[in-house]
Amino acid sequence: MRLIDADVLRQTMYHEAFETDSYMQKWDGGCWIRYKMFENGIESAPTIDAVPVVHGEWIEDVSFLGTTTGGTTVYHGYHCSVCGGLMGRKNDLYCYKCGAKMRGENNG
Repeated sequence: MRLIDADVLRQTMYHEAFETDSYMQKWDGGCWIRYKMFENGIESAPTIDAVPVVHGEWIEDVSFLGTTTGGTTVYHGYHCSVCGGLMGRKNDLYCYKCGAKMRGENNG
């Protein structure tokens, strides 16, 4: 799938069809109708609710979670640089909590 800006596409179509110095400026009525049908098709196309890709990285995290009868419990893992979500391993491509796309030596 390729996301496009429908407003820019519509402006480009109009410019190419009617504002450039070309033979296309002499469209007949049938061409105008086809142009309007295409323009209506753009207008009626579904809008995708897309968000920009957020990039982050796993940051090494050593936390002391408390003491038990056997001593201090230590958590060694990684946290997301965007939201702080904790992960036990570094090679996940996305943060499970915020969806950030991870980059780095093992993350792509």
